[in-house]
Amino acid sequence: MTDILIVEDERIFADRYVRLFADAGYSVRLAKTAAAAIAEFTAKRPGVVLLDVMLPGGNGYAVCRRMRELDEFVPIVFNTVLDGEEDMKRGLEIGGDDYVLKTGSDAERLARVARAAARYEAFCAARGAPGPTIEMGRSVVDCAKLCVTDGKGRTTSITRTEADILKVLASERGRLFSADEIIAAVRGEGFVCSDNMLYVHISRLRKRLGKAGNLLVSHRRSGYRLM
Repeated sequence: MTDILIVEDERIFADRYVRLFADAGYSVRLAKTAAAAIAEFTAKRPGVVLLDVMLPGGNGYAVCRRMRELDEFVPIVFNTVLDGEEDMKRGLEIGGDDYVLKTGSDAERLARVARAAARYEAFCAARGAPGPTIEMGRSVVDCAKLCVTDGKGRTTSITRTEADILKVLASERGRLFSADEIIAAVRGEGFVCSDNMLYVHISRLRKRLGKAGNLLVSHRRSGYRLM
């Protein structure tokens, strides 16, 4: 049974999400403030976090930053009414794995959370074993341990989504993959993800790869390729 930490202060939404995920078989914990969210996360790591942005005593972005300081890998799915592209970009850049809107359907919310939780469980199961590596110039990306090591031995963490995107591109080096192809491979057919969201993930991945990020090439309106 997956443990989900729901961070939501509005009662109408909190009650709805608690029922939704409990009925779906999750073990549910609820935090109504920023401080309570950090306390619950610190006391016991959940299998996934559903995180609102506007909270008493802080905001979801600050909560996400603190959770990422405590744990780099637990999936965090933002769940908010803020539908601006900059809001979404900010959430993903500080460590969110996904970004969904409260105006969306509960079926979509369940599907996105379930996928994030399943990928995390698979990652935890494989974490101790050697996994696929991708060589990029003098850097090596370990897609099981979620890290990139440069030619000087310095290591930087990457996210599961970033590793999955890179695996798709590395499956056929030099080939131009459309955004739709990458999204379908990483998230699954039918998963709703905008081109902008994919662009944010790839831009962040380039930064984490350092010089090796230059091998990850974008083609305007066409897609991406790994040289």
